Amino acid sequence: MLALDEKGFRIMLLLRLSPIMPFNIVNYAAGTSSMSFTSYTLALLGLLPGTILFVFIGGSAGAITNMNANGIDPAQVSGIASGVLFGMLAMLLTTYYTRIELKKITERRSSEIATRQALEISQTLDCSNQVVSR
Repeated sequence: MLALDEKGFRIMLLLRLSPIMPFNIVNYAAGTSSMSFTSYTLALLGLLPGTILFVFIGGSAGAITNMNANGIDPAQVSGIASGVLFGMLAMLLTTYYTRIELKKITERRSSEIATRQALEISQTLDCSNQVVSR
């Protein structure tokens, strides 16, 4: 949750771009964090590429259905197929990039926590050594 507080816009945008997790879970996580409303709202723009892809796929399915009635045009079929292929490839690449970025953020966060804990332990040991030496 702390990662959402610090880098809320970036994390939410990446999660919106990639369907790694169901949006309901992401929404609840954002709601329980102290992420700003502005960051959450701006990150909703990440929904547009996926929505456009699904609209294109639906429109392509309709065009293919009409082609069966009117005759098949090879140029139109290849255009639709390449559009769907590139759209799916973009979605897969976005998912891959999102996983890498989220892993970096969680690793960075874990190392910061470990460093903070080590510092607290060393300060505690220093204090106890000073008490013993007196």
